[in-house]
Parts: sequence; C-alpha cells; structure tokens
Amino acid sequence: MINNNYRLSYIDKYALLLVEMPTPLHEAPFASLGKVFSRFFDDIPYDRTTINISILNTVELSTGIAPDQRISFHRLGHRRESTFISTMLGETALSQDPDDLFVKLREAVEANPYVLLVIAVLIKEARPYHSPAWRTVASQTLLRQPLHQNSNAFLVQSDEDSISALDVPVVVCGHEWCSIESVTFKVWVRGNDPIDIDTDNADLMAEGSLFPEDNMDGVIGMMEKGARKLQSELALFSQRINPHVDIHAIDDPSIPIHFDRADLIMKIVSAMEETAFIRYKAWYIHKRRNANFAIAEENLPAAANPPVDAQHQAASSRGRGRGRGRGRGRGCGRGRGRGGAASVPTRTSKRRK
Repeated sequence: MINNNYRLSYIDKYALLLVEMPTPLHEAPFASLGKVFSRFFDDIPYDRTTINISILNTVELSTGIAPDQRISFHRLGHRRESTFISTMLGETALSQDPDDLFVKLREAVEANPYVLLVIAVLIKEARPYHSPAWRTVASQTLLRQPLHQNSNAFLVQSDEDSISALDVPVVVCGHEWCSIESVTFKVWVRGNDPIDIDTDNADLMAEGSLFPEDNMDGVIGMMEKGARKLQSELALFSQRINPHVDIHAIDDPSIPIHFDRADLIMKIVSAMEETAFIRYKAWYIHKRRNANFAIAEENLPAAANPPVDAQHQAASSRGRGRGRGRGRGRGCGRGRGRGGAASVPTRTSKRRK
C-alpha cells in the first residue's frame, strides 16, 4: 500500500470502478503540462475581471469521473449570468490497463461533448512493483535501520551512483523500487463533432513515445493544435461576455506555446525517486506495524528511537561498526564487525509473509 489517498472513478454504464493510487510518478506528466498551459494563458490578453481560467487536478468533471487534469473557462460576475465550460481533459495511466483508461475517457467526453483537447499519458513500469521479500539484502539491511525521514538517507544507499535518468532504475540495497519501461502519449482534438477516442484520423489524433524512443513530434504538434483551439474558444467566450472585445488580440497566433520535452523528462525522473522513497516508507511502516513480524531486539535500534537524518545515521553507524552504505558505488555495504559480516535480523515468526 502506498497511501490512503485513493482516487475513484465509477463508470455506471459498465459497472466499472477504477481505483487509482496517485504517486509522484502518476502526477508528473501533468505537472509539466499544466505549467505550459499556465504560461500560455498568462500571455493572452483576456479580461481577467470577468473570466477565470482554472487548471485543476483530480477534480470531478461529471458524476463519477475525476480526470488527472482539467482546464475550464468560468464567467464571473452576477450569479445568474455565471457559466463555465470544460475545454481540456488529461489523464495518466501508470501500469494500468489502457482499455480501462479509454473507457474513462470515452465516458468523460460523452458527458462533456464540447471538450476541445484530450491528452492521455501511459507510463509502463519495467516490472510491477513489489516490496522487498524476506531475507533479501534490502529487507535485512533497511529494517534494522530507523525509518528514514530524509530521502537522501535512503537514496545514498543506492547500488550505483549513476546520473538520474529515465533508463536508470531506482535500485537501493539490491531492490528495484521504481523503473520505467516506456512513456507514451495519445492526443485528441475536437473537429466539427465531439472527440472520438477510437478515431484513427491523423488530423484529429496523434500518438507517440517519449521513452525509450523519442518520436514526439506528432504529439507535440497535436497538443499545440489543441492549445490553439482553446485560445480560439477563449476569444469566442470573451466575445459572448463583451461583444466589443478585441478577439483578434486574444486569438493572436503569435502568442507562443512551447511544450518542453526536457521538462517532461525532468519531472518524470524526479518523480521516479520520489515514488521510490514513498514506496520504501510505506513498506517499512507496514512491516513495523505488522503484528506477525518479529525481529530479535539485539539486531534492531531501540523502538523508541526517533527517526534520524542521514548525517546522524552515518555518525551512529560508524560508532557501532555497521555497514555504512555511503559514498560512490558503496550502496548497502557490508558491516565491518568481526569476520567482516554484518549482523542481520533473525526471523522468529514461522508464518509465511
């Protein structure tokens, strides 16, 4: 279990309940894309006293549907004149069945037929995540340490000190905490009719990969096309509020929109390490609280010891002669006690975990 912040989407038509557990890796793509759209709208000279543009994450769009990102235009002023429209939807699938994702998107578009842009990001992990097994190096090493509240105290024990990248799994103490096999995008824009999630019309849909191969040109082009449709809709939305508004200034095609591959990659790489740390903490806390999990007291720090940071642990470990796991390429190194072997926890319960 990663956390208790489950995100639920219920598709009544198919009696389908989608349960998502958001992690930094799940949220990363739209953290980057949201920033792009925010900068784009900041450069458009629309009337901010009468129109609010919201870029919201995980807010329910229609009954039972909560996309990962939504862009909406909201007319402000007298309550009886207020109105708002959803113009963009974004959804990430992290090691999730793509068919379930597309069912959710179809339902969302059906409930909001005037949506102009839909972006789906599919992140596939190299292997389904599982927590460390008993008697692995990770289990025997990390469980005898206090809970690391400082992420560096965990990451400093990485098996290798490689530069962080999409093709570099987060491996700490021999255990793979997060790795990515592929990142693909699929983008739809509205034509004369509502968006069709099943279309193969190249004028209205593009698909491409960010990793392991970069063939994002078509995707970037389609996202820019969708952004321009949002810009045009904003001009018309403004004109409906004020017929005298300069819609040409609002719909000016020279206003820049730039989708940055490097920022997308950076956000996802950063999220890999954050997700690994969250998974470590969830696993550690679960094991400590498990009534059927017992370790001999002599191999553990006192239960009342508070969490300590990396610097304190390093000094404490040197004093006790335990493995430091510090420095380049050192990872979860062996202890330096007698015989060169590190003391390890002793399992006292015979129940299978």
